[in-house]
Amino acid sequence: MIPVFEDTHPLQVKIDEFLEGTPQLTKSIIFQASQSFNEKLGRFNSKPRGRSTLPSLSQVGKPFCMLHADKMQWTKAPQSSNFKIKMTYGDMTEVIAVAILEAAGVDIVSLNGRTVLNTDEGDIYGEYDLIIRDEDGKLTMWDIKSASRFAFEHKFKSYEAMKNGDSFGYVSQLFGYTLAERKNYPDIQVGGWIAINKETGEMKVCAAD
Repeated sequence: MIPVFEDTHPLQVKIDEFLEGTPQLTKSIIFQASQSFNEKLGRFNSKPRGRSTLPSLSQVGKPFCMLHADKMQWTKAPQSSNFKIKMTYGDMTEVIAVAILEAAGVDIVSLNGRTVLNTDEGDIYGEYDLIIRDEDGKLTMWDIKSASRFAFEHKFKSYEAMKNGDSFGYVSQLFGYTLAERKNYPDIQVGGWIAINKETGEMKVCAAD
């Protein structure tokens, strides 16, 4: 039996209880996961989009110097030869995580939704991972991340650790998605991150509290 502590997030409890023993995925969940991965694998053939004067919601938290370089349309260094494999691996991790969440009884209200944040400077577009309804009926925005062992143990240790070492802008990204979706879900709040250790397969809930 997995011990449950007072400060353990309810989402973490559901994940741990499902994975304990001999977890099973239903045929419908497996089918949905295969369809989702099929769509994501198709992105392997996608071509880079034209540059915009504004960053996407997944980019808003990047260092200012990188955002400035993008806005000035300076020439970028070529992508590494393994870039597409790395992105596809992240997509595969997300599909597995969603399947586990659904099997664990998590109420997923919306998945992979495209959204737009309206600002005075223009519209900022993005695609969030998932919106969850908890047992009290509250809606929260969550992001799924595949992580190295170091990031899993340190960055996703707590919200404070995330804020203090957020070199990829995950916090700004998640808050941006939440603000953008308040036109559709007025009471939605920031949830946090569901991280998967790429080396061990462990899942961890890091709530933005």
